[in-house]
Amino acid sequence: MTVAGVLAWQSRGQASNRVLVIGIDGAGGQYVTQASTPTLDALAAAGVARYDFLNEGALVESPPDGYGASGVNWSTILTGASAAHHGVSDNSFAGQNFDQFPHFFQHAKQHDSSLTTVSLANWTPINTHIAPDQYTDIEVGYDLGTVEQQDQAVADDAADLLGFTDPDALFLHFDQVDHAGHAYSWGSPQHLLAIESVDSLVGAVVDAVNARPGVLSGAEDWLILVTADHGAAPGAFGHYASQGEPNWEVPFFASGPSVAPGTSLQQGTLRDVAATALWHLGVDPFAAGLDGAVRGLEVPAPNGVAGDVNQDGLLSGDGSGLAAEDDVTAFLDNWLVRGVGGVESRYRRGDLNFDGVTDLSDWALLNKLNPAIGQATLRGLSGMAPEPSAAVLSLAVSSLLASQRPPHN
Repeated sequence: MTVAGVLAWQSRGQASNRVLVIGIDGAGGQYVTQASTPTLDALAAAGVARYDFLNEGALVESPPDGYGASGVNWSTILTGASAAHHGVSDNSFAGQNFDQFPHFFQHAKQHDSSLTTVSLANWTPINTHIAPDQYTDIEVGYDLGTVEQQDQAVADDAADLLGFTDPDALFLHFDQVDHAGHAYSWGSPQHLLAIESVDSLVGAVVDAVNARPGVLSGAEDWLILVTADHGAAPGAFGHYASQGEPNWEVPFFASGPSVAPGTSLQQGTLRDVAATALWHLGVDPFAAGLDGAVRGLEVPAPNGVAGDVNQDGLLSGDGSGLAAEDDVTAFLDNWLVRGVGGVESRYRRGDLNFDGVTDLSDWALLNKLNPAIGQATLRGLSGMAPEPSAAVLSLAVSSLLASQRPPHN
């Protein structure tokens, strides 16, 4: 199966792939775990979830405090680009570079102009700065009433659109959790109650998704992603990157027919949200230049043969042949090579997890697929590394393998 075939299978398979991305402003991961959230719990049980995905504040040394705020992190969530790329460093949106690193709606519509995109955002700058008018079919902001009433309107509008129109990609933004943090402090009873209130609103939206005739018939495959932009230190009334993990760590939920319950989910970043949404919509996020990875969904080998680095249709080799016919040689030739490009070009470099570099994590995947190939590759790596580097490599491999073993009961 070629990359084109993989993407065609994703976008034009038996079901029509759709995406719902839900953002809960200010809902840091540790606070979501403290609140009663039956809707989010159900999404996690039916898919995957973590509470320690990282915002931009965690991803650079000595981040400016603005990296712990909304502007930079909603920009990252919706573009899949790093702050260094999308250019936003605070809520002023000065320096924005959305022409080069656009909202994921733009990539989706350029791939398929017939898609209907919707942005319902209870923080006005999301629509005025990030959402591209040309590629956003329905764009609604909320300014009337209390923040709780505005969030209710977001949920009501989303349910109506899901019930009476035919959207393909929706983004919803709820704001009352952030408001409660600023008014009463992060981790306060009022802050946790706001999380519970939004959980109920999310439940109504999920119910609207599940009531669609296309979902009931199996004709639609909805991927539901839920995340947040930041948390804050317990007891704080503001949020800054300098607060560390309480600010940096946010939840990430992925649920839907394409997400196998219990799928292994590594710690990721907010850059992964748009990448995951686009992959479900049939767009190769790596070829599109996003900085994130796909989380919770399978990214198969381009030709359908897992571990076939050189894409010749076979997983074979021992390092003695040419790269075109020997997967071990192909992997060794690209050891520690960094690069960009789409799924196929990365796979051909041995970047089996598509993180932009061929390293031990990729070797672990290869070793799991075929231990004989893995051991031949390890021998080749040891031969490439001078002492004491070979000893360090051996120690690193042993540590990696030990970390992957299931715990003893």
